[in-house]
Amino acid sequence: MHRCFVDPGGWTSSDVSLAPEEHHHLTKVIRAAEGDVVSVFDGRGREATARIEKISGTGTSLSIISVENTPPPEVSLVLIQALPKGKRTELIVEKATELGATTIVPVVSEHAVLRLDSKHRADKRERWQRIAVNAARQCGTRWIPEVRPVCNLEEALDAEAALDLVLLGHLGAGTRPLHEVLEEASARNLRRIGLLVGPEGDWSNNEIELALTRGAESVSFGPRVLRVETAAIFGLSILAYGFLDRG
Repeated sequence: MHRCFVDPGGWTSSDVSLAPEEHHHLTKVIRAAEGDVVSVFDGRGREATARIEKISGTGTSLSIISVENTPPPEVSLVLIQALPKGKRTELIVEKATELGATTIVPVVSEHAVLRLDSKHRADKRERWQRIAVNAARQCGTRWIPEVRPVCNLEEALDAEAALDLVLLGHLGAGTRPLHEVLEEASARNLRRIGLLVGPEGDWSNNEIELALTRGAESVSFGPRVLRVETAAIFGLSILAYGFLDRG
């Protein structure tokens, strides 16, 4: 069954209306017809089975048949990701959504190759959020991660001060194996876990010191040097396996 995303503001108790982008995808790409039954989700845990009642040139209206609600994950995974060069952030956002991240915080690091002005930051964030929506539609999750505004590491740590565990992945000395840190932390009642993944060339010494003074645990992802996107996927996969629903 095809899934459509509808922002929570587009719902009533009995019907939903598709935004232009979803309307175009459903009618021009999927070529759905009036009377077809589809699934509709709002990215905040609500999903409905709905029937297409009317397709016009400007929009699609659907009537709700039944609704299910899924509570948020018991453990929130927050990815604080230094921006890599090129389009690799798009892959990271897609895979982070599939792996159950609840929040993605893009960070311009001191060693960053990619630099964005304010307009490009807003445009990129909008695009990354759309990628998260598309990934959620495909993988079946009912919760879409929020892509936060691009910021520096200090701003990201300030915004995520309520994290119960902060994992700082980097290549320098003094790290501990990720599995060792997680084994020790498993006895704690963790509700929000942050994963910091650095850029090409790793975090700067200043950024590492900043994270450690904020209580981060310095961790290693193993003996091999991973690309930025691989490190993000690897770290989130381990956290999803350890703390999210294994069913």
